[in-house]
Amino acid sequence: EQLGHLRAKDLLGADYDPVMSAYRDALEGHTLGAADDAVEVDPRRHPEVAAQLYRLAHLAEAPALPKGALNRDLDSAAIEATYAAECPGVTYVDGLLSPEALESLRRFCLESTIWWQIEHPTEVGSTQASGFACPLLLQIAHELRQALPRVLGEHPFTTMWAYKYYDPPGREGLAFMAGRLLAQGSPDPAGGAGDGAAGSGPGGDEPDDPPPPASAPFDVQVGRDFSEARLLTTPERLRRSLEALAATIRSPRSGEDAVAAARAIALSAVERAVRDPAGVAMELFQEKVYAGSPYAHPVQGTRPGLEAVKRADLLRLFENHLRPSGAVLVIAGAVEPEEAGRMARGLFGAWRDSTVEGAGAAPAADPAAPPARRTGEFERMMNTPRSHLIVGVASAAIRDPDFAVIRQIGTALTVLGFEDIIFDRRAAFSLSAVPDGLRRAGSLSIGMQTAHRRRDEAVFDVQRLMRRLALEPLGRTDLADFARVQSGRETASLQGILSLASHIGFREVTGLDGLKFRDDLQIEPVPPAKVREVAGRYLDPGQWIVIKVGVPDA
Repeated sequence: EQLGHLRAKDLLGADYDPVMSAYRDALEGHTLGAADDAVEVDPRRHPEVAAQLYRLAHLAEAPALPKGALNRDLDSAAIEATYAAECPGVTYVDGLLSPEALESLRRFCLESTIWWQIEHPTEVGSTQASGFACPLLLQIAHELRQALPRVLGEHPFTTMWAYKYYDPPGREGLAFMAGRLLAQGSPDPAGGAGDGAAGSGPGGDEPDDPPPPASAPFDVQVGRDFSEARLLTTPERLRRSLEALAATIRSPRSGEDAVAAARAIALSAVERAVRDPAGVAMELFQEKVYAGSPYAHPVQGTRPGLEAVKRADLLRLFENHLRPSGAVLVIAGAVEPEEAGRMARGLFGAWRDSTVEGAGAAPAADPAAPPARRTGEFERMMNTPRSHLIVGVASAAIRDPDFAVIRQIGTALTVLGFEDIIFDRRAAFSLSAVPDGLRRAGSLSIGMQTAHRRRDEAVFDVQRLMRRLALEPLGRTDLADFARVQSGRETASLQGILSLASHIGFREVTGLDGLKFRDDLQIEPVPPAKVREVAGRYLDPGQWIVIKVGVPDA
């Protein structure tokens, strides 16, 4: 596109026509601008493209401006006061540049072929080293120092860069909004379920539904791999509860008022999430460890994504995913199995996959390559009393045999980290290692809360502990203790009947056989050599992702 723009303005000659044709051939079959769709070019098939890469075909002029580059109406004193009032010092400025400077800088960026750095499939960037340099940029840096002496006056100018990030609203949060609709119950309490009728299907014929009940009948949880509607009831009310569930599944609320209410709840969840430092740290870690995959998006969505969701999108999701071929029903508690089975068959037996045109079969698992994780250190400044830290790595998917070893490594990191980093060194207030096993990916994260001034120390201590597990074999006695700790934690987490039902459903959905849930409660220690071998592969320093949220050097 940039070469075409330059060619149309006669800034490139006809000798670039074959190059542009080669680009079009290389991109054939790809959607320009599609999220997570960077195109890998084979230099043997497309030598003209390979020869053009990293080549400065054109560099636009952007001279210094005699009348200055900054907006002459800039209130420098107010900017400095706002910066000084925040902790840490943060401020933003609208209208920073003069119209002439802004126009010149835009033209320089549009017409200079300097965009070679790719840190993410949907991002291109440029630094001084790759060509993001011109007299106008140096003039802006110089004038900023003069205009804001209390902010920049004592600091040397070191570098400058620019990037363009393309991640259009992809309806992130669609499943979360659908969950909020399911939590509102059904507009038809009977739903045609009591007599085994087929029901009206999602949305019915009316654009508006009756008001939802005073209290939502279900606790709907939406995750990265699956969603669940959970309900705690008594054995005597089991049939009534199953009838309500069947009605909701067959005919969920989807009128405009219900969609608006679901969107408002989802947006409120997003607003709460951005104020929670622990949640911000985990979302940032998952964004990096699952980069290039749908797993990288926050479960609750983003404001642009939620605002882009339409009623038709929700109906389509219900048609494609709210179907018996992809569902699991778990009933746990003091019930007679045969009677519970008869109830379930009577209420759900006539439920069939949608025959709506275009719905098709439930989407199959995506066989794509693993996420393209982004390693390194990433910071997010928040005015919090403590720093929230994560040191983590990509690991195995849940059905990979390595995942069982990763879980014990996580327990070892938690126990040893408490002993060393919290009790002995007192470098952190809390520490917990969390293995995350998904269908097509996995991760291991060690989360901590520390004093701001000790966060680098705590990160170093965790990294040292990770290297210890990769280099030194643990004793059999220690590993047996870790297995008992892990078994105890798993058993405690399943004491509640609702948690037990949820865990059985999770195992069934992920292909681990829900009826073998007791395997998670009777954990055998992994041999020391196997722990060391797996730790050596996954805990390598080159794979570390470090997240810091809080106030640096406070």
